[in-house]
Parts: sequence; structure tokens; C-alpha cells
Amino acid sequence: MPVLSLIGIILFSGCRRPQENGPADIPARAEEVSGYGITLREESPPQEVARLLITGLDNRNEELLKKLVAVKYAREEIDRIFSKHGRKSNTTDEQAAVFAVDGWIMTYSFFINGQTGITSTTVDGDNAAVIATGKNRATGKSRKIKINLRREGGWWKAEHGINTM
Repeated sequence: MPVLSLIGIILFSGCRRPQENGPADIPARAEEVSGYGITLREESPPQEVARLLITGLDNRNEELLKKLVAVKYAREEIDRIFSKHGRKSNTTDEQAAVFAVDGWIMTYSFFINGQTGITSTTVDGDNAAVIATGKNRATGKSRKIKINLRREGGWWKAEHGINTM
């Protein structure tokens, strides 16, 4: 399902202009990423990255969220989708980050801001999954989401697509 979401985001985000100061402007070896009293460093665990991602979504901070995207992985997925259809992708890092953030925002729009908390984390080598529970905006009932992360450049970064469970 995340692949279909990514295709939709790629198609419908074309009319949105990427914002300035995105991932391309972040030094490859940034020392830290900070926001909302949370500071991430290369050694920060996946649940801290997920916590900052959720807080960034609560505040709809697209610039911060773009810093948390596993851009290399997102571009590989986009390239794979285009290749499957006999086409070549010219997607930039900035576009891949924007697509991922748009997808996160779209999925998270079904949740009440400030009502999502991390419930578990699983780490398997360079991959991790963080489960969080939030409240559905329409019903007020609890709903779980899964945030997949992977090591990219030594840092934990979030994959495109937040999956509801």
C-alpha cells in the first residue's frame, strides 16, 4: 500500500513547488537536528527520531520533517516505480523529501494533533519500526501507526509512508 501512496503523492505533488532550504541545504554530516526541545544526533535512537517526526507533524513543520526523510531510500523507491513502467525518474533529493513529507502529512491528518505517543520500538540491524498510538480525528478512538526507519549516512531516518494499523 505505501507504494500506491507514493505514486499518488508523486502524481499530485507536481503542482506544488518545493520549498527553499530543504535537504539539499543540510550539510551531509550535520551535527544535530533540533526542534521542539528535541535534539537528534547521529547516535540518537529510532524512537527519538519518531518522536520528533510526530511533533513535527503535530506542528506541520515541513522544513523540519524534510530533515528526517530517508531520502536515498525514497529516491530508490521512486526510481523503481518509474523503471517498472519503462521510464526514467529525474527526481531530486528535494522532490523525494517533499513527496515523503506530503504523504506523512496526508496520513497524519486523520489523527488529532498532540494525541499521539510512542508505544514500542523494534530494531533489526539498520532497520527499525516504531509503533505509536494516536486518536482518530473523526471518531476519537485509538489507532496505531507504524513508522519505519533505516540508517542512512549513519543517522536513523524515516521511510516514506506512515502506515496505519
